[in-house]
Amino acid sequence: MSSRAIAARDVPGNSIRSAVLWPREHGAWGLLSAPLLLGTIVGLRLDGHRWGGWAALLVAAFSLFLLRTPLEARLGRGVMRVASVTERRATEARILFFGLCSAVACGFVLTLLPLLPVLLAGGIAAAAYGAGWLPFISRRNAQALAAVAMATGAPLACIALADASAQTTLLVFAAAAVMASDQVSYVHLQVSALHLGDDTRATRWRSGWQFFLFQSLIAIALIAAWRGELLTPIAVAAFVPLLARGCWHFLRGGRRLSFRRLGFSELGYTAMAVAGVAAGIRVWCASPAEVGRVTAGSETGP
Repeated sequence: MSSRAIAARDVPGNSIRSAVLWPREHGAWGLLSAPLLLGTIVGLRLDGHRWGGWAALLVAAFSLFLLRTPLEARLGRGVMRVASVTERRATEARILFFGLCSAVACGFVLTLLPLLPVLLAGGIAAAAYGAGWLPFISRRNAQALAAVAMATGAPLACIALADASAQTTLLVFAAAAVMASDQVSYVHLQVSALHLGDDTRATRWRSGWQFFLFQSLIAIALIAAWRGELLTPIAVAAFVPLLARGCWHFLRGGRRLSFRRLGFSELGYTAMAVAGVAAGIRVWCASPAEVGRVTAGSETGP
């Protein structure tokens, strides 16, 4: 029997499950909010004050985020699917409401923000989410792509507030993407550890060597960014807790982490990383010529 048939049998016809209306993944809220917070702090460091475009960006980001769950449930593409006429009507109402909110907010974003970076970020997000629907893309890789898509909120929030240079926005995006990818990879590593028959160090090394390689590449990139004066020691130190908890996975004993504890600990690691990177990343204002090109690009928007 299919999962949809089981759901239809077990769910009363007049009930509405919150899982078909609201995002089920608690960590997804952090993956969405952390880049926006990072970009906002960097924008404030650049004396940003354009709150209209920033507010429109936040409404667009959260509306699109809240649109995804009922849309996937209604189309039958998500883990949770509508199982009654009541749920179908509820999801359709959510789709209509958040669809209108996101359409209006995106219109303001295209009007108030520079057009080129908005289109680039939108293309990255669309490609990442679209690839996640392909049948040969695993759930783990789909979530990693979604995390990278959410990381585009960091440079957009920075640009919405201030005249940030292209170097600053690329650096902010890279930092947000690394943090998000590391978090998603670590959570999947812990989930796979729960399914291991023998949770020994040797088994963890065999199943997690790719994650260890990824963390090693992050460490090398951080050293290169510090030597290249792109990151200050404060920003580099902000990544140390993330790297340390990743290494500890391979060195610890056999005690397993609970999902509840994992969620709170990842929230703490993310908060420390965002605070440190936002305070220690090097920022540059856009040159007068670049500001002129950005202004001209924004004026060609709708």
